[in-house]
Amino acid sequence: MTEDISTKGLEKNDATLSTSSRKNKIGKALRFLLAMFIFFAACAISFFFLTHKPRAGHRQVAYKAPLVETMVANIRDHDVKVLAKGTVVPSRKVDLSSRVMGEIIKTSPEYLPGGKFMISEEILRLDSIDYELAIRRRESEVIHAGYELKMEIGQQIIAKKEYQLLGEKLQEKERELVLRVPHLKAAQAALAAAESSLQQAKLDLKRTRVFSPFNAIVQSKHVDIGSYVTTGMKLVTLVDTNQYWIEVALPMDRIRWVSIPGTNSNKGSSARITHKAGWGSSAFRTGIVKRLKTEVEPEGRMARLVVAVEDPLCIKSADKNKPKLMLGAYVSVEIKGRILKEVVCVPRSALRDGSKVWIMQKDNSLDIRGVDIVWSEHNSVYISNSLKNGEKIITSDLAAPVHGMQLRSVPKGKTPGLIQPDRINHSERVKGS
Repeated sequence: MTEDISTKGLEKNDATLSTSSRKNKIGKALRFLLAMFIFFAACAISFFFLTHKPRAGHRQVAYKAPLVETMVANIRDHDVKVLAKGTVVPSRKVDLSSRVMGEIIKTSPEYLPGGKFMISEEILRLDSIDYELAIRRRESEVIHAGYELKMEIGQQIIAKKEYQLLGEKLQEKERELVLRVPHLKAAQAALAAAESSLQQAKLDLKRTRVFSPFNAIVQSKHVDIGSYVTTGMKLVTLVDTNQYWIEVALPMDRIRWVSIPGTNSNKGSSARITHKAGWGSSAFRTGIVKRLKTEVEPEGRMARLVVAVEDPLCIKSADKNKPKLMLGAYVSVEIKGRILKEVVCVPRSALRDGSKVWIMQKDNSLDIRGVDIVWSEHNSVYISNSLKNGEKIITSDLAAPVHGMQLRSVPKGKTPGLIQPDRINHSERVKGS
């Protein structure tokens, strides 16, 4: 009984294993078939797209020329203006020194730095008592010498009469001695010396008063009341107020454009002087180019012009409302130069490669033209013999300029700025079947 049960269990297990094995084989077959299906399906799809790929067609599009901004060339004459900087200096500066000795007993109220004196106005005075006494002594000497001369003239009259009574002929030297000729000359010389001493005494007295030799302003004083001065001692430094000079530094290549007396003209160019820091932006003074100095600046190797400004301190009533110049001030100077004939003014930004401009021709094509630059100032250059009146000068930029390329003008009132050429291909791809 037990053996039957074991046999039946083994048979049952074999049946189960056989069924499981069959199921595994069927699953593998199905997976293989699915993989093959996917493979062949992919191959079929790929073959379809490879044999039925789309083709591109071509469509022509119009080329768009770049926009440019232009200005019209206007041929005209231009007054050259040479811009420079300069320093205000005295036109005349003197150190007054004492010509006599003595104590200073009086000074003018204007005897201080910045004080003004008119020509021949007294500045200070020395003690004059010693010189007044000296004049009295010299006057007495003159009187005594005059007396001696008159006495000698009387002696000569007597000597002549005695010589005539004697009736003898003498040699020339003996005759002069008899007639007292040397005595007369000595008396005359003594009188002349006494008169000269008197004149010197009077001159010394006059020199105890120091006067301004011209219209001046005191730059510095060196003595004061109570000071004892000797001959040659410095008293005061004066600067002429009739005229100041401005020493202007100018590049060597600018000189030929300025009219300079004694160099290239009989009359100097006019100049406009401004000092924004001291006067503001609207005030100015005028001057005239006076001379070209003989040496250049040791540092910048620039030429130096002298520009003269009349009445720099506005002392005259006609100049009361004008700004005053100060010595040592660093000012801007605009010198009127010669006239440029038939030139075209072009913005410096429109200059290409230093000596070329772009011209938009009548057929809207680009002309890259070399020009002759005769002058430049501020942000402008002046061109001669290179442009025609009415030609269009391109003032905007082009990324890739080519001679002869087509252009378009910017609409009036608009600024293209930096204009790039239209990035459009001459053909574009479109899908087709």
